[in-house]
Amino acid sequence: MTAQTRSCAVVGVEAVEVLVEAQVIPALRRFSIVGLPDSALRESKDRVRCAVENSGFSFPNREVVVSLAPASLPKHGSHLDLAIAVSILAADGQLPEDAAKDFLLIGELALNGSLQYTGSSLAAAHLVKKSNLNGLILPRANAALAAALEDIKLYPAQLLGEVIAILKERTPPPRVNSMPLSTTPMTGPSYRDVYGQSAAKRVLEISAAGGHNVLLTGPPGSGKSMLAERLPSIMPPLSKDCAIEVALIREASHLKSQGLSAAPPFRAPHHSTSTAGLIGGGSRPRPGEVSLAHRGVLFLDELPEFRRDALEALRTPLERSTVSISRANVCTSFPARFLLIAAMNPCPCGYFGTKGGRCTCLPTEIAKYCAKVSGPLMDRIDLNVWVPPLPPTALAKIPRTQAVDETPEMRRRVLGARARQRERFRSSSYLNSTMSSDQLKSLAQTSPQSQKLIEQAAYTAALSARGFTRALKVARTIADLEESETIEPPHMQEALSYRLPRGVTGPK
Repeated sequence: MTAQTRSCAVVGVEAVEVLVEAQVIPALRRFSIVGLPDSALRESKDRVRCAVENSGFSFPNREVVVSLAPASLPKHGSHLDLAIAVSILAADGQLPEDAAKDFLLIGELALNGSLQYTGSSLAAAHLVKKSNLNGLILPRANAALAAALEDIKLYPAQLLGEVIAILKERTPPPRVNSMPLSTTPMTGPSYRDVYGQSAAKRVLEISAAGGHNVLLTGPPGSGKSMLAERLPSIMPPLSKDCAIEVALIREASHLKSQGLSAAPPFRAPHHSTSTAGLIGGGSRPRPGEVSLAHRGVLFLDELPEFRRDALEALRTPLERSTVSISRANVCTSFPARFLLIAAMNPCPCGYFGTKGGRCTCLPTEIAKYCAKVSGPLMDRIDLNVWVPPLPPTALAKIPRTQAVDETPEMRRRVLGARARQRERFRSSSYLNSTMSSDQLKSLAQTSPQSQKLIEQAAYTAALSARGFTRALKVARTIADLEESETIEPPHMQEALSYRLPRGVTGPK
């Protein structure tokens, strides 16, 4: 007898249906799995055998062959254990042959027959929602997260025996409470800890309001990392749909689940990170840091110290907000809509452009250091700002000064600008930085004086076409922060001042 169940394989962040077929053959006792299983899946033979016997069922004392279709698709992970066990019991006659044909089953089996947490619940729930399957049977530990997707029949179970009872008795799905979207206020660091640096704070406010990339340049100890780490505190909370996207990517990366959090992700990889670690890749493609920062912030400290090939690989994600990785047998795409915040020193010793003549670098050394960041990558950075060191007099006052927390006011202005963009685009997924050419023409309305300013800058500063449009988008964001319907000359002047690459060579 041959029996079939359905499970899934995760390719990128999406689940692909896998048909699990089991056949019991009157022959010597043997158990084999075919269909390109990985090592974790091949080991499921022992887990399934022990789980079936310890759950009060008998494992066939004959040859058992399990086929995973499509055979050409590599299968990974232990979440197919449950579907394999159920198909074997159905093929052996201990369960009606068609009992599980309308369900998707996921779950890793422990040796005692209990269902363990699996990292594929959201992807599987998405697959069930867009298919005609009757429901999703999954471990109880996964049910609350999977219930975040509405209009899905979920059948949570703790033991293999409970799954068999559900399939035999066709019990209606129980009510499963969805995991709530965490709306806890940001408890991380705020800008209360940052003294001075009003220009850098202004740039980060513009960045959070319109989704623009930033380069912070300054000597060591000027506060570049502190400024970047506090950016999520002024960003809007994630919507439920965006939080689900972030959770899906974490599942695909096999990272510990953090549930559904409204806090934008913040990733700060070390400069020794490889290209695959930054962009994504591997023989089995997995998300990189740019995807883990989706809907949040990617902070690259010591930008010139990153590998040149890793930095150049950032170009496409910055333009298209997605990463496509091709391998011989699979092509995978990962979302990567992130806000890039980069920081660098102005020279190898770090003190070029500061008072006191501390810089000991030769002009050729400075040029070589700055050349590590290519022109095309710099062209994709919208906001350049110099972060000066605090003067000694200000440093001496810090222990006795009660800093004013500017975070609430900055956040209020950012939320106001985002609301105006949402009304303009009639969507919360679009920001000024993502405007198309047609949208830029119709929505970035400039006064005649502003238009003249940017046309002059295009000639005098030799702006590229990309630089021209990005400066216009930044000006639109500044106008939104100022609650202006049109882009006025002060908005355009400020946007153009950030566009000039002054941060690479020191203060203007």
